[in-house]
Amino acid sequence: MKTKELMRQLQEADPSGELECSVGNVDIHFVAPDRAYWDGSQQVLARDEAKAPYYNIVGAKYADRGTKVVINTLSIEDAIGNDAGLPVDFSELSTNRRADYEKAVEEYRRETIKIGNDVERDAFSEYVKKRFGLPRSVAEAYYNEHMDYRDKMPEDIRDMKETSCDGKPHDVIPSWHDRRCLQWDRQVTEEGGLLRPAH
Repeated sequence: MKTKELMRQLQEADPSGELECSVGNVDIHFVAPDRAYWDGSQQVLARDEAKAPYYNIVGAKYADRGTKVVINTLSIEDAIGNDAGLPVDFSELSTNRRADYEKAVEEYRRETIKIGNDVERDAFSEYVKKRFGLPRSVAEAYYNEHMDYRDKMPEDIRDMKETSCDGKPHDVIPSWHDRRCLQWDRQVTEEGGLLRPAH
């Protein structure tokens, strides 16, 4: 569907412009142009405009040349995947549906926290092995007792411009991982943590 036809149908469906838009019951996050081949070839339907709108498909094609406009959606599950503490309002649901959705959202939160901690624990274990020469079991035990992937990074580390895990200056902004390593350096040495560095 061309953008002009989409805009025409949207205006026809909601002249006020105030209704929420939905793609498969999922909210639209943003709209942006992209290459036709991005994320796989674009699918285009051929229509016979003389037929009724819902029954006018007469062919189809794949295209990977030119530009397309992508309507990007973001589900509540995916939004919670980015922020486990995201507030979710259930007040407009019936009692029966509310319980089901509350249960689903709590499961999304648990899964997000588990994945976040699994990934961060792995990174921390590698850091401890390199920095201290200690086995994974020691790192995991320390992480499980003292740390969480949601721990806030100190502002001075978060906002720094030039440094790295080994303390040598760089000409580029340090990666999140490098800054996390510096945060861990502080946590496990200056705050009565694991051990002194091995070097």
